[in-house]
Amino acid sequence: MMSGFFQVVICLVVPSLLLLAEKRIKIVAWLGPVIFCYVVGILLGNLFFPDIGPAIMDQDPTNDPITKLLADISAVLAVPLVLFSANLKKWIKLAPKTLLSFGFCVLAAVVSTLVAYYLVQDNLGEEGWKVAGMTVGVYTGGTPNLNAIGRGLDASDLLLANANLVDLLVSVPYLLILFTVAQRLLLLFLPKFERKGEAILSEKMPTFGALSWEKKVANIGISLVLAGACLGIGIGLGALSGLAENERGGLIITGVTLMGLALSFIPKIRKLLGSFETGEYLLLVFCVAIGLQIRFEILIENAGSLVDMLGFFGIVVYGALFLHYLLAFLFKIDADTVLITSVAALFSPVFVPPMAKVLNNREIVASGMTTGVIGFAVGNFAGLAVAYGLR
Repeated sequence: MMSGFFQVVICLVVPSLLLLAEKRIKIVAWLGPVIFCYVVGILLGNLFFPDIGPAIMDQDPTNDPITKLLADISAVLAVPLVLFSANLKKWIKLAPKTLLSFGFCVLAAVVSTLVAYYLVQDNLGEEGWKVAGMTVGVYTGGTPNLNAIGRGLDASDLLLANANLVDLLVSVPYLLILFTVAQRLLLLFLPKFERKGEAILSEKMPTFGALSWEKKVANIGISLVLAGACLGIGIGLGALSGLAENERGGLIITGVTLMGLALSFIPKIRKLLGSFETGEYLLLVFCVAIGLQIRFEILIENAGSLVDMLGFFGIVVYGALFLHYLLAFLFKIDADTVLITSVAALFSPVFVPPMAKVLNNREIVASGMTTGVIGFAVGNFAGLAVAYGLR
């Protein structure tokens, strides 16, 4: 019980510390707190909780499920919290090139996943169709989609732990390329961004740093209540469906996503300061919780399946990137738009501002953030559709 308490403390405190470090430590700001949450979780889990965690639970069900429960709750609640701030009407009015580039991201993810699945499906095991759905989510909304889809499809704890580790191994090299030479390389065959002197979207994403502590707490409380209501409706839909309990996850995630989007049409909810930040924090909590579940000894024991999954993710992600860039070349989309939609889709909106800084282009921040937020919804739908289509 005491070990479970410390796991909860770690999951709640580490993201807070890394968000503070992001403002003061260059390497954290450069790579983002998401990666560090995974790394810290993995190290602490293996050093201090070697016998507890969902990755072990698959083999020993007597262990404490507290980390799994925290991961499940934070992943699902984060979806509506992030979507509350989406302005779908303005997003639809974005510059055609931005919408086209994001559409190519989704198309590339689906096509690349289907090709990879038919090439190596025999190596993915019985849950291969679930892996396929999760990888579609990775390239349309980032790691949060991977895990939301995985939970929705009732993926095993070991599969989720492996998928998150493989996602980290495959994605980080691309992130380093994005933050160093990507713009210069793309400018060799893509046009430059045409600056207009202002952001495409004038409405900023929610920030609440200037609010009093009392107002911050109140706004966070309201946001969580609304997110809880979305989750309750999703669970209700699952219960009414008549499906077995382990088959309701996809319907629950769909319901939560739809409710998050529906509530975003209410101006007071969309402009509620703190909902996006709360969702971002819960995503980091989730990353730490997943990191705590990854055990080196389990990974070594399952090295064969891990290598197979690594190959599959590699084909999907870099195949999708190639297809996205190729389509951008054919339709003459500028390099900055391609890069900002790519980072928003693959790494979530959290990475958009740092990417815009690297590109020295503040005009694309708002469109990139909005595209990334919508990617949470699109990724969930696309991932579930592909998974059930391959089932």
